Amino acid sequence: MRLVTEFQLKVPPRYHDGWIDQFGKRAGRLGIRRLDAGFITSNFIETTKLKSGETYLVKICEILVDLTRTEGVLEFLKKERALLVGACGTVLVAEFAKRELPLGKRVFSFFGENASCVMENNCCLVPFVARYSSSATSCDVGLVAPEHIKRGDCLMCFHKTA
Repeated sequence: MRLVTEFQLKVPPRYHDGWIDQFGKRAGRLGIRRLDAGFITSNFIETTKLKSGETYLVKICEILVDLTRTEGVLEFLKKERALLVGACGTVLVAEFAKRELPLGKRVFSFFGENASCVMENNCCLVPFVARYSSSATSCDVGLVAPEHIKRGDCLMCFHKTA
């Protein structure tokens, strides 16, 4: 893994557990394309570890090797002592820090041992955010099966600041 960028992100005071659904309603106005209709709160098995009003250091690390197992990614995130924030982190970065994203790279946000999302066909998926345009006003969010995460993609690591 190679550090690509890092930035601070303050969680808005109005942040709440239903943020993903609210984000879905605002996404188009914000220049964010949702690539998957399954990007809704009810599809995610997670307890939000982010707290409204708190500031986090977000590190974006590029994957430098081909991945054959999700466990390798989770081991790296554990070694980094990263908070596994899944879709919650993805939507906050998309909404409030998309200009910080590396151009042309998918940035994945894991949560726990089962990636982050279980859809109706029991397929585990990982949320990502990507900025493909030099415009700092647009980005994409979506879901991808872990086996489709490749060398050159990135991981999102949240760290609580002191």
